[in-house]
Amino acid sequence: MIDDIEFGVTAEGDILLADVIDNDSWRVWPENDRRLQLDKQVYRDLKEVTAEGLALVLKNYTQVMEITSGFSKPRQACHVLVIMGSGSDGVFARKISDEAKKFGLDTTLKVSSAHKTTADTLELIADFEDSGVPTVVIAVAGRSNGLGPVIAGNSSLPVINCPPPSESLSLDIWSSLRMPNGIGCTTVLDPSEAALAAAKILASHNHIVFGKVVTAQLKNQINIYNANRKLE
Repeated sequence: MIDDIEFGVTAEGDILLADVIDNDSWRVWPENDRRLQLDKQVYRDLKEVTAEGLALVLKNYTQVMEITSGFSKPRQACHVLVIMGSGSDGVFARKISDEAKKFGLDTTLKVSSAHKTTADTLELIADFEDSGVPTVVIAVAGRSNGLGPVIAGNSSLPVINCPPPSESLSLDIWSSLRMPNGIGCTTVLDPSEAALAAAKILASHNHIVFGKVVTAQLKNQINIYNANRKLE
């Protein structure tokens, strides 16, 4: 049984957890029997502080530590593979990688061309498929974007096209948008949005990633509420 969890609000309107959940903050009654309690109330109920009483408190705290150690499962590693068709796209690709890392995602940057080094590209993708690690591929390629579609058409991994900005983007973007049947890759233009889309895909595999996605959404809501409050 947990007594309560306390929250506070900053001057800016941010909600902060103002308490902790531990053996000093909750009440633990196995089988709902207070006589079996394992929390700090055992110490409070001591009529006299003795060595035996302190040994009981230590025993109880150790038992709670052993029980709660199983609450948190080891997090599943999740990966974002950012492949660029040209080394000149490195700055843009790193923006995606940096944003993905904010969500707790591991990232890898690679240069590989679907047109010029097709076999190498597919071999690289096969390595990530065989790794057993949940992975999202973000393809950074402009002009005639064959990179994302070729990967998506030959892999079960989720693929997001994120073409780099250019003077001819209004023409080039169609090679990322108009897909043949059976390809199944999406297109996102902003690097931070591409990273967020990858994080949402991987959130079900990793509770830390899930928590960071939900936190980002909460911050967006708070920003809207604050902006509305200023108008009032």
